[in-house]
Amino acid sequence: GWHASSYNIPAFLTGSASTETVSWIIPIYENHVSSGDWSTITGSQQVTFTLHVRPDENQEFTIPLDTPQSLNMDNKDDIQAGNIGTANLTTITLSGTISYSGTPPARAWISVQQVYGSHLGMTEIDSPVNNGAWSLIVAALDSQETVGFRVEGLDSSGQQVFQKHNLTPTTVYNTDVGGINLTVTNP
Repeated sequence: GWHASSYNIPAFLTGSASTETVSWIIPIYENHVSSGDWSTITGSQQVTFTLHVRPDENQEFTIPLDTPQSLNMDNKDDIQAGNIGTANLTTITLSGTISYSGTPPARAWISVQQVYGSHLGMTEIDSPVNNGAWSLIVAALDSQETVGFRVEGLDSSGQQVFQKHNLTPTTVYNTDVGGINLTVTNP
């Protein structure tokens, strides 16, 4: 098989209803097979793509692009996917407070995912204050869904101070949701 490396593509979207076309290049690598030889990939391969969005340096969410592509792998120097689809970048902000007991973490991560589904996004907080505010930008959902939160805190040496899964089940859809209180305790 083969895999593609993720690539950072600087794209600056303007306004609240902007349409932007992004050009991109992703290197494709062949996997090394057990015999010691590089595998040979030929013919047509069916692939899909995922767009990773970073609203700021501490946040990320993904949007699957639902236009499958058939790539011809015979000419490895010129593999072209064409139009890989349209991504709806409508976002919502989830926010609230984080509280903890015991040792204050040097860094904390808050991630959100559908209870029976996909990871929706994450944010990183340096030196979180107990009962301090947090916010996370994610893609708006197509329908009302219940999401859960995962919170992890590390001390300055990288040791885990706390970790909790499936905190505060919350219903989200296509509008901002505030007042989400995440409470964790040290193990």
